[in-house]
Parts: sequence; C-alpha cells; structure tokens
Amino acid sequence: MADEPLNRDDMLVRDALMTLARDVESLDLSQPEDVRASGGAARRRRMLWTTLATAAVVLAVAALGFLNLGRPEALEPVPAGTSTAPVPTSATPSPSVTATSTPTRRATKRPRPTPTAPATPTPSPTPTAVVVAPPEPEPQPSVTAPPAPVVPPECGAVRGDVVAGDATAAALATARRLMDLAVACDARGLTELATRDDTVLDHSGGPVTDAFALPGSEARYRALTLVLAMPSEQNEFGTEWPRTPRTDAEWQRLVDLGLLDERSLETAKAEGTYPGYRVLIAGDGTWLVMVNGD
Repeated sequence: MADEPLNRDDMLVRDALMTLARDVESLDLSQPEDVRASGGAARRRRMLWTTLATAAVVLAVAALGFLNLGRPEALEPVPAGTSTAPVPTSATPSPSVTATSTPTRRATKRPRPTPTAPATPTPSPTPTAVVVAPPEPEPQPSVTAPPAPVVPPECGAVRGDVVAGDATAAALATARRLMDLAVACDARGLTELATRDDTVLDHSGGPVTDAFALPGSEARYRALTLVLAMPSEQNEFGTEWPRTPRTDAEWQRLVDLGLLDERSLETAKAEGTYPGYRVLIAGDGTWLVMVNGD
C-alpha cells in the first residue's frame, strides 16, 4: 500500500519530532558517572525546554486545525485520486505534486431570494368630463345714435347760384362764401368776415354784431342771397350785386322779389338808380359794402 501524502498539519508534527530526536541524539551518554551527575541538571533543563517547545508546537497545530475547520474548502470532500501539493516548512525542498483530475467543488452558500411584496396595482384614472364653456359672444360695436341735425334758425335766406359776370376769381370766391354763410344762417361767420374786412353794413355805422343778429335780421339774410343770384356790374371799387336794371322786366323782378316796392319803382326808373340792398366786393376779395338805400 502506497504511502499517503502528508498534509500541512502532519508535516508540522513530523518536523517537531525530528527536532526532538536530534536533541536527544546529541546527548553524550559515554561519559563517566561524575560527569553525568554534573550534567544531569543541564539535561533536565534542556528536556524541560524541549517538552515546552513540543507542547507549544502541538497547541499551534491544534489551533491551525481548528481554524481550517472554519474555511469552506475544509468541508468539501476530496475525491479519490486527487493529490494535494505539500507545503514545504523546512529548508529542504520537497517535490511538489500538481493536482490533476476532477476540480474540487466548493461549498458556496446560495443567497436566499428576498421576498418582495406584490406590486400594488395602480388604479386607472377616472375619466373626467370636460366641460366646454360656450364661446363668449363677440362684443358688438356700440351703436351711437347720430346726432340730431342742427336746424338753423329760420332766417329767410334762399339758396341760389352766384352770377359771376365780370367779377374776379377772388371776388367770386367771397360772394360764394357769403351765400353759404347766409343759407346756413351763420350769424357768427358773417359777423367775423365783416369784422375782418371792415365791411360797411349800415349808413349809421352801427355795430357789426347787430347786423346779423337773429331774430330781427331776417330781411338782410334774404336780401343777401337774392342779390348775389342776380347779374352784377363793375365800378371803380370792384364788383357790385345787383346791377342797375336795364329793362322793365329787370325792374319788375326786383319788385317781385320784395327788394323794391311799387311806390319806389317809378322814382328809381326816372333816376336810373337802385335804392335797395346791394353788395360790393373788391377785386382782391375784400367784402366792402352791404347796405340798403343810397
């Protein structure tokens, strides 16, 4: 039967015994009795230290064996035919044996699966009814009632076309402006224009504000619009409306329009002058005169 290979613990014990044997063999037992007696004490001391050293080695081997029992590989069975390489503990090298054959299985502790709590099902969201607000009505533009037309006070003016005749462009523009202001019964506009041009409105030289004040000046408004719609003539000062009648029809028309009465008609014909309202505008457009009578 082949010798089984020594493990690490057996080799430690063998080395301790071999050391003890070498110490015993080194003792000289052939000396005389007197020498033995004198060296007995020394041998006993050496034996005591040797015994203590051996005991210490044994205790160390026991401790190593106990520690090896705690390793997982110490619990695994070594299959037959598997050799383990010895660990050299002395100066003499020992041939190492390489382990072949079936690899050693290690006892590993499998971790136990940690139980996990079952997942709590997430409740599906409850559909929420979407309330669609009705569209806000678009703001309607505020309807503002048109302002009531300003009805000018009744002033007796009559709309007519201004007869240009030989009047200059500036004189014609002033005549048409006077027609518009009179038809609108615009006392303020007529007063401002007369004030600007220093117009003669009365032989007595009364204030301009009284000439077109309403009520009370209706005859002046009417006469202004009527004479501007009649033929004009030129004189040394500018254009004058109306011209002196040249036929009986023209004289009669003045009577029909109320610009001349029947009693003054014959005198006016005999003298060849028109005694009623007349308007005189200079060539540069300045309103010079609006008087009644000579």
